[in-house]
Amino acid sequence: GIEMTNSRHIIISDNFIKHHLTRCDYGGTIGELGGSGIFGNYIDGYSIYGNSLIGNCTGINLFNCVNGRVLTNIIMNNLCLFTGIHLDNSSPDIAKNNIANNKGDGIFARNASNPEIYFNNIVGNGSHGVNNADPNINIDAQNNWWGSSDGPGENGTKGNVNATNWLSSPDSLVVSAAVETFWASPADTDSVLCTIVNWQDSLDVFDVTFSDEMGWLAEPKQVQVGYEDSLLAGAFAHINIPSNAAVGNSDWVKINVQSQKHPSLTAVDSFLVAVGQQRLQRIAITPDSATVMVGDSLTFSALGFDQYGKRMNIKPLWSATGGSIDQSGLYIAGDSSGVFSVTAEDTATHIKQSAKVTITPKTNVNGNSPELPKEYALYQNYPNPFNPSTAIKYALPFESKVKLEIFNVLGHRVKILINGIEPAGYNEIRWNASQFSSGVYLIRFTAIPIKSRKESYFSVKKIMLLK
Repeated sequence: GIEMTNSRHIIISDNFIKHHLTRCDYGGTIGELGGSGIFGNYIDGYSIYGNSLIGNCTGINLFNCVNGRVLTNIIMNNLCLFTGIHLDNSSPDIAKNNIANNKGDGIFARNASNPEIYFNNIVGNGSHGVNNADPNINIDAQNNWWGSSDGPGENGTKGNVNATNWLSSPDSLVVSAAVETFWASPADTDSVLCTIVNWQDSLDVFDVTFSDEMGWLAEPKQVQVGYEDSLLAGAFAHINIPSNAAVGNSDWVKINVQSQKHPSLTAVDSFLVAVGQQRLQRIAITPDSATVMVGDSLTFSALGFDQYGKRMNIKPLWSATGGSIDQSGLYIAGDSSGVFSVTAEDTATHIKQSAKVTITPKTNVNGNSPELPKEYALYQNYPNPFNPSTAIKYALPFESKVKLEIFNVLGHRVKILINGIEPAGYNEIRWNASQFSSGVYLIRFTAIPIKSRKESYFSVKKIMLLK
């Protein structure tokens, strides 16, 4: 599925993730099914919304995660005991999800996890709808639909769970802003995504109206949206902060939604726009790691992020080891192989970030290296960005069955470049993308050794076609 570790300000939305099952040592029991649709460990600030998580071992699995929201997801038919949502020392808001027919608990919480659970449909789960395994925590799970107008029933909850004031009917139409508080600076122009789902009708169309108190909303304030090819409908609230807005000023934005096919169905949500002073907090380098050959070049880029997770444009000071880098971010590998680094630093705050660069021996003209690689590798393509063709190099320590595929950002495979047996060595193939549109693509590389017992190798690289 999707794994996130030691990160900040993560958004995972609009994915269809199913059948992630592996055999593993999980919870001390050898041979149990493992595999999560979405797995998070030590995340500060995350939003998981608009995903379908079906038939995995666990739908969402969160360890030591703070400041999170889990919204408008379908979490169904997952197969393990800690099934729908598994929380370990994690306390997200869990709202407006469809959590149904999982083999174990709909939501399982332990180790000081204290989520707020509201406006969900929690129905038909094999063990309990909500299971709180920490006797020192009282979980608030009011205002949910439990499959009956009589409430959760005997097996609806376990442990200290307040499930009073339940909904008397399913929550069919839901709308949710991507944030509870949107931080902005004076004169900012930005937008906030609001997701909309009708759990009962995936062909519905919605009338959406935005309103606010301070007049900071920009047109259009009324839109009509449908699902199109997505798992959910989305509408953007466009915001224009006045240049004279003072730090501390705020504005409430309200979202009203009505179903066109079922006019009696309506939904409401709101979020706060707050004016703050933007401060650089961290820098992200793209790519964050790369493998290149001696003498090859690769362009790095850097983005800044403020204390709210919003992007900031910066002009970094670049430095590098193992080669040279100019102030546009163009790195040229030196003559020595090894592991080196590229660093971007903001000179005003001295905040910096580094990327790892692995330099390998140069390939001969005939495509073979005087020495075989010691491990598998997929190198970053060159040039990147490219138009219309780019070289993709890879290393095989053994004769291997290789599959090299190109995907677009929607996850659709658009090209198979290699699918067969390849000899050991440093190899290269070119992709001519003249028939494809500009945008970000993904290279997926899989190598299975033919005679060696070494494990299979899998790698993904992001590339950009810029016409």
